[in-house]
Formats: sequence, structure tokens, C-alpha cells
Amino acid sequence: MRTDQIVEKPFPGRAVTQNDVLTRARTLFQRFPPETFGDFRDQFHKLAAEDADAVQLAVLQAFARQPSLPFKKFLLTWVAARWEYFTCLMDSASLTVSEAKALFPLLHAADPQFFAKLMRRARSPSTSDSHLMALLEMISGLPSFDPLSVWLHGLRTSPDAQIRSKAAKLYAGLTGYQFHIQEHLGSPDARIRANAVEGLWKSNRSFAKSVFEAALADSSHRVVINGLVGLYYLGDPLSFLWLLELAQHPSEQYRAAVAWALGEVKDQRGIDLLARMTEDESEMVRNRAKAELPTPSEPRPSGSDRLIVTGQD
Repeated sequence: MRTDQIVEKPFPGRAVTQNDVLTRARTLFQRFPPETFGDFRDQFHKLAAEDADAVQLAVLQAFARQPSLPFKKFLLTWVAARWEYFTCLMDSASLTVSEAKALFPLLHAADPQFFAKLMRRARSPSTSDSHLMALLEMISGLPSFDPLSVWLHGLRTSPDAQIRSKAAKLYAGLTGYQFHIQEHLGSPDARIRANAVEGLWKSNRSFAKSVFEAALADSSHRVVINGLVGLYYLGDPLSFLWLLELAQHPSEQYRAAVAWALGEVKDQRGIDLLARMTEDESEMVRNRAKAELPTPSEPRPSGSDRLIVTGQD
């Protein structure tokens, strides 16, 4: 049991299976142009009276695939007034994690009680570790999640290593308290250290550069490479050259991590190297390099086009 669990009633709502109301609700959005709001509203409320859960699912699925849906304010306000929408978001048969993640900013903006509902879901005894991991990924799609700082920090004691690692990454990007970042960097788990470093990418924390530089001396390839990517995002001119050198490292884990990093920064100077790495003696490296090679239509910035973040608190 997680240390942050609280005893409460089961989370409300139900998984929605295919039914007539769901089908009719999905077609409702295409039948009414914006100037016919009155007619749309009447039909919408009739369907909601028949099966509100099905209509809610149709709304969430529609927004996940078409964020500019007509009657946006009305629909999101209606969803926000219900406690049950987190059940839909957590139902993998209804929405993918990516779709739910895309919905988080919309629902956060529409619902003043968004974080209260989120925490109720996160702390529910019915929320499994796999659901909690999915929820953490959805949270990463929010522009800001300061109210979750205490909860995220508490997850450092979770018995699940993946949860500890993901929470450390989110917390590192959130908090301005260097003490807690250093606490994560001192973890014996390399995944937690690596995610703490990654959480500071593209941040505006004044201490981020010193964290990235310290990461270069870590014993784990994950932490070192994440430190180099962080320095790259800060505009360090040597970070990319160091990545190129590490592509010759005798460890296949290092070389695979370099291929991943080249895919992450998407710098056109790394394309030729990625192509050569597809012929590496290691299958791990070859597969990673192939996965990171850009498609012909994918834009790649030059070194001078990369994002540079100024250090400030």
C-alpha cells in the first residue's frame, strides 16, 4: 500500500461500453453548426438524461481528437461539473494515455476543482500502480501543477521503482527547492537520478546548469547523457561534441543512450552519425539508432536554432 493512500469510498463513475446513446452523442457534434447552439443544447441534454456517462465519454473522445470542437465552453463546463470524468480518463478502453494527457490542460482550465478531483483519484484505494503511472504521465501534460508538489514529493517512498522515478522527474521540473533536487540526485536508483536531471530540462532554475554538470560525473550512462542533453538545451557549445565522442564509447548502453539523445535534441548535425550507428555491432544500438532517425518530412533544427533557456529563479 502506498503511504499516501487514504480510506474513502470507491471512485464514482463506470466504464462505458458501446451503446446507442454513445453512438448518437458522437454524431451530434457534426450535425449542428455553431449558429444553432440552442438546438444543439436541447438535443445534448436529452441524450445526457438518457445516459450521462456515455455522453461524457463521447465529449472527451471528441475533444481528444478535435480540440477545436464547436460549443467548446458549454461542453467542457458540463464535463467539469461532474466528478466522474476521471473514470473515463483512466479507462484505457475508452481513451489512450496520450489522448487523456492532451485533455488534461483543457479540463484543468475548465474545472476549478480539477486538482481536488485528481488527488481523489490518485489516492483512491482502487487506483493501481499501473493506473498511477498513467496518471503521472497525464500530469506531465499540464502547463503547471504546483498544487501537487507535496504529493509528488511523497511518492519518493513508493515501493514501485517506476513510480518513484516518474515522480522524481515531475518534481524536479516543478520545485525551486534545490535541497529536494539534491535529495533525488543522491538516490541509489539510477532511474531516479536520471529523471531528476531530465526534470530540469528547459527549466529556468538558476541551479540547473550546476546539476547538469554534476551529472556528467555520475556512474550511470542514463544520468550522464541526461546531463549532456540538459546542457545542450542551455546552449552549451561543447555538449553536442561530447555526445559525438560518447558515440564511440565501448559500452553499448552508452552508445544506445547517445542515439536516443540525438533523437531527443533533433539536431541535424547528428543525422549522419545516427545513420552510421544503424550499422553498429550491437543490436541494441542499431535498433535505437533506427528508431531515432528522422523521417524525410521531419524538420530538424541546426545547432544555432536550438532552444536556449536563460537561468533565473
